[in-house]
Parts: sequence; C-alpha cells; structure tokens
Amino acid sequence: TYTIPLYVMTYSNVVFAYGIEKFVQRMQEVGLQGLILPDVPYEEKEEFDAICRKYQIDLISLITLTSSSRLEKIAKKARGFLYCVSSLGITGTRASLHEEIFDVIEQARDYTPIPCLIGFGISNAQQARQMARKSDGIIIGSAIVQLCEKYGREAPEPVHLFAKSVREALTM
Repeated sequence: TYTIPLYVMTYSNVVFAYGIEKFVQRMQEVGLQGLILPDVPYEEKEEFDAICRKYQIDLISLITLTSSSRLEKIAKKARGFLYCVSSLGITGTRASLHEEIFDVIEQARDYTPIPCLIGFGISNAQQARQMARKSDGIIIGSAIVQLCEKYGREAPEPVHLFAKSVREALTM
C-alpha cells in the first residue's frame, strides 16, 4: 500500500482572503500536510512559512529552469518535497516538456535529501513516464482538472482511467 500525502495548491490572494493563520489551521484540521503557493517567490515566503511551521504544514518550495543562482538556498530550506517546475509559464497541459529540468534536479540533490518531484504540464502517460525517469515522482493537476470540467459528475471514471494509464506507464 501507498501513503499519499495530501497537499493543496492555491494562490496567495486566496490565502490572504481567508487569513493566513485561519487558512493553515483549517488545513491541519482536515489532514492536509502541505501548501503550494506558486506565486510566492522564495524571498517572500517567510510570512507564510512561519505560520505553516506552527501548524506542522510543509510550505513546498519550487525550483525552475531559471533557479540556478538561488538553487542552493531554496533546496537547503525546502520541506516535504521540492517541486521542480518542468516548463516556464503558467500551469496547464503541454504538448512537450523540457528535459533540462533533470539537470536542475541533479544540482538540487547536492543540497537536499528530500524528494524532487516534477510538475507543471504533465498531461498524458507518456509524459509522466518521461518525467518520472530521473525524478522521485510526478505531479499532475491540470489534466485531472480538465477531465473534471469536461465530464462534471461523470468525471470519476475518466479520472480513474487516466490515473490507471499513468500508473501503468510508470511501471513499464
């Protein structure tokens, strides 16, 4: 069996709307273990991080293809896992992904023992397999959200089939 940690990804304006401490405390109450705030740069995360630590919530750090000058300090302070962004731009599905992220992951592993997971743009089983080759895991969000939007209340079966195809691709 696998234990899958539960994380939430949102944007800082959502957290501010609820109040940072109230939001993070509610996360802990419902059993979430980590928070991903993709719009908060490393240099501005302390306000969120202090409250997350108080409630034993990991504030997940992100690294990108352009993080090289800040990679060491980001990786050394990362908790939970390191979110390695596979492509530049906003989240969403992509036709192709940048394998240069593998070089960034290798560098990050010099500074941290925590898992390095790749996300942003993984939209099919082939891409999942490609990205999982040299990472500790993958993150798929937008592809699942799109299935939910497309199928509404009937989404569980298409999401299950999609997840199954990704799982099979990862074990090949």
